[in-house]
Amino acid sequence: MAFNPILDELPDTFNGVQVNTDFRQGLRFFAALADKEIEEREKSGIILRLFFPKEIPEPASEVWPFIEYFISGGDAEKSGSTKARVFDWNADAGRLYAAFLQTYRIDLREIKMHWWIFLELFRDLPEDTMLLKVIDIRGKKPPKYADNEYKRDLRKAQQAFAIEQGLADAKALGDTMRAWAGR
Repeated sequence: MAFNPILDELPDTFNGVQVNTDFRQGLRFFAALADKEIEEREKSGIILRLFFPKEIPEPASEVWPFIEYFISGGDAEKSGSTKARVFDWNADAGRLYAAFLQTYRIDLREIKMHWWIFLELFRDLPEDTMLLKVIDIRGKKPPKYADNEYKRDLRKAQQAFAIEQGLADAKALGDTMRAWAGR
């Protein structure tokens, strides 16, 4: 059954251990995953400390499935996709910030919010935000009847908003996240 943000309790512990549920931890999680300079073993430790800064719950075999469940907002089917990538938490961070400010008048730099509530709001951002316009451009396929000018313009727009353009910023985010996680 899907999470109901009005009626359901938000998870804040796992096996009796407090979970850091702030939406920033979810964003830091994706920054850690994207950072190619962090070794997998170090990445695991960073991710564990993101969600469990005081102690790691037992049994260890259940921690990673919980993190996957938590990151998905309680619905693992929504977290994975076989489609082409049209969104990246790191590359699109600025547009994400602007979309929340435009739509909800929420300054993500100032608010505390549970990751699951953040996800619910994210999933319902309207099409008039720049974020969703960029996502649409990235995923758009030219119709069969499109002329060469349309195809060229679409290709140029897709190149301008390519996810790889923003991934250079992921290293800086990763450096910040490593420094923060090491405190």
